[in-house]
Amino acid sequence: MGTNIITPKFIERMRSSDYQGTSYAFAEIVDNSFDAEATEVKIISIEKRDARNRRYIDEILFSDNGTGMDDVTLNHCLTFAFGTNDNIDEIVIKKKIGKFGMGLPNASISQCKKIEVFSKTPNTTWRSKRLDIQELKDKDATELDDIEETSLPSYYEQVKAIIDKEKGTIVSWKECDRLDRQFAKTLYERAESILGRVFRYHLAKGLKIILEIYEFNETENTYNATFSPKHIVLNDPLFLTPNSYITRFLWQESRRDESIEEKRDPATYYSKFILGLSQEESLPTNIKNEDHSYIHRFEWKNKE
Repeated sequence: MGTNIITPKFIERMRSSDYQGTSYAFAEIVDNSFDAEATEVKIISIEKRDARNRRYIDEILFSDNGTGMDDVTLNHCLTFAFGTNDNIDEIVIKKKIGKFGMGLPNASISQCKKIEVFSKTPNTTWRSKRLDIQELKDKDATELDDIEETSLPSYYEQVKAIIDKEKGTIVSWKECDRLDRQFAKTLYERAESILGRVFRYHLAKGLKIILEIYEFNETENTYNATFSPKHIVLNDPLFLTPNSYITRFLWQESRRDESIEEKRDPATYYSKFILGLSQEESLPTNIKNEDHSYIHRFEWKNKE
């Protein structure tokens, strides 16, 4: 399959990359899923209890129903500077962001010490690729092991991480020592608006990002949902997409019953901008005025 040369010293330098926070690292992984033609991405946090009964995030899973990775792509997915988006026409047409093969490994090691990627295409079984920073240090290794055929961990069924049994990718983060929030719920509260803004055009097309939380019950050996699945809502601060809304807080205010005391409450005005309004569509603010719009055709790479 070829070598995956990487050094512990290099990884430590890359761990200090300038990510603005965990939410933006999330966005890198989600972006890869959408590039792989996924229509649904789940971010699943699994919390456990330590010896003092304090909750902590044990693992974060990113699961999608995309096309999955072939052997070559999977084998190099945790190698820095190995990219697959090398067709400039496809990048422009499909609006792919990632090109240089940094997103998945860089985002992952900025938040955790252990990454495992599981992937399946319609023509393959599940296979995995691993990067364990401590293991590399202990072995003084400079190469990652090649991919191997594997079965998914049994608890993935319990946490509903398998969206499509025929294809898809699941990225696992463990030993998450650099998250910017301690608990999954507060992590999601911060990520919600950022993901809604970054992927607003994907969400406007009907693609889904879902947040879920499970807690492991050691006594019963079960994983129990502690958080109702939350669908990321399109967040467009400038109203440039249809059916966008201003902020979660105005949204909450606009859903209140309009009592006599609240009739002058300006928040009720914003009800027209609520996502999913049944009576009329909330139009984007950049909808063109026909009287002042002009068409200009130009050529690029011999194409109009």
